[in-house]
Amino acid sequence: MSNLQAVMDAIDKIEDGISETKMMQRQHGDEIMQLKQRGATLPIETASRASLGASIKTQFDKHRQTFDQAGRVSFKVPFNFHEIKATITTAAVQSNYQVQGLSYVPRPVDTMLMGAIENRPMPGVSTGHYSRYTHNSGSVAVQAGQGAEKAETNPVFTPIAQNAITVAGWCPITEQALATSGELESVVNTFLADGVLQGIDSVLIGGTAEVSWPFDGLKDLATPYPSLTYTDMADVVAETVAHMRWTGLVPSVVVLNPMSYLALILAKDLQGRYLSGTYMAALELQVHGCKVVFSSLLGVDEALVLDARHIQLGMSSELNIQIGYKNDDFTRNIRTIRAEAAIIPIFRHAGAARLATPAGD
Repeated sequence: MSNLQAVMDAIDKIEDGISETKMMQRQHGDEIMQLKQRGATLPIETASRASLGASIKTQFDKHRQTFDQAGRVSFKVPFNFHEIKATITTAAVQSNYQVQGLSYVPRPVDTMLMGAIENRPMPGVSTGHYSRYTHNSGSVAVQAGQGAEKAETNPVFTPIAQNAITVAGWCPITEQALATSGELESVVNTFLADGVLQGIDSVLIGGTAEVSWPFDGLKDLATPYPSLTYTDMADVVAETVAHMRWTGLVPSVVVLNPMSYLALILAKDLQGRYLSGTYMAALELQVHGCKVVFSSLLGVDEALVLDARHIQLGMSSELNIQIGYKNDDFTRNIRTIRAEAAIIPIFRHAGAARLATPAGD
């Protein structure tokens, strides 16, 4: 066999190998697509999307010997509240940590303000320092003439030192539940986590007067925007959004009382037909381009319109978990789970929040 023929044969083998590899890649791609279409979860996703309750259960199992000896234990877990999963208890649907008879399901994080703004890890930070824009000093003007003194515009910032705010809650659980597979995860994912999330959301909107870490809350920090023209809340929100855009802001979130949003859904025309219909259904909890989240801290005649680019939720710690006895828990065979998180609300632009109210209020 000549050298040329040997080279040609080698090239043919390489081409055959490339064709075979491409065929295998196509087959794997088809298999992955079929898995996704059937709703199957890929192994890498399963490993990275453990629920908060599952993480706590794993840590508790590691510290079980300490708990048995001392009667109490504490540890920390990452607090990614977007991974909190509700327990499904219907007979038709099974979950990995199902508890029969448990009917309480926590509200989705996406319907809360904390789920609509940027979350910023700030591990170990006890006080967050940042600057808040308040206004411009001076303004740009037409030049008075060649060589004349130019007009000055100067943005004014206020230094802010925000102490980390501790939000904590607890709930009881029996010793049998701690020893039963799935019970601890379900208690955390449904009752305890939901309570902590509500506490954080309440601080963001309503603030706290606690002397150790005061925060006014976005409702009080917001610039009042009383409409002089409109009385309907949908119109008031539209006016506020338009005004904020005119001033250079980009409103993206509106916080409403649930009953205010219900009024928008139930609005009818003069013939008694709903104005929302398929239009509102297509919005998927949006009003005038803004994502809708709910809070009972807003009145039915109030709307908190936000430019979320200037608002962040800093998480200064992991979720601190403690399991032990409270009062006469020992005699009742009950344990107490306490969860504690530290947050740092960040509000960088004084005009990025507007509290809209209808005319006449």
